[in-house]
Amino acid sequence: MTLWRIAAAFGAVAVALGSSACSNSDFRMPATSLSGKVTVNGKPLSCGVVTAYRGSSKVMEASIEVDGNYTFADPPAGEYLITVTRTDAPSTYSRPVRLPAKYADPGSSGLRATVVSDRPNTQDLTLGTK
Repeated sequence: MTLWRIAAAFGAVAVALGSSACSNSDFRMPATSLSGKVTVNGKPLSCGVVTAYRGSSKVMEASIEVDGNYTFADPPAGEYLITVTRTDAPSTYSRPVRLPAKYADPGSSGLRATVVSDRPNTQDLTLGTK
């Protein structure tokens, strides 16, 4: 019985120490983000991918939500070239939108974003079909 009490006491101490580590005030969620809305001819693009490049190197991708919104959580600070590609998700409510090929190429898309550390960054992407 004494061995069991010693084990229980050590367990209680371990839980207490673990709990205090979890409440450390230095822990925080990432404060940096890059988000925005993708529109085509004024209407939200309901499916696709936003990709961020540095030069010709792909750095990150984000899916476009049904409402046109996208978010990169905790991206590195800096300048990015942006591309938008549409994915073929079936929709019974609307005709598929064809995006010009230029939006899939970081050199010709004309889309850019700047990320500043430790704050939310917003970059709406306005596209046309011509």
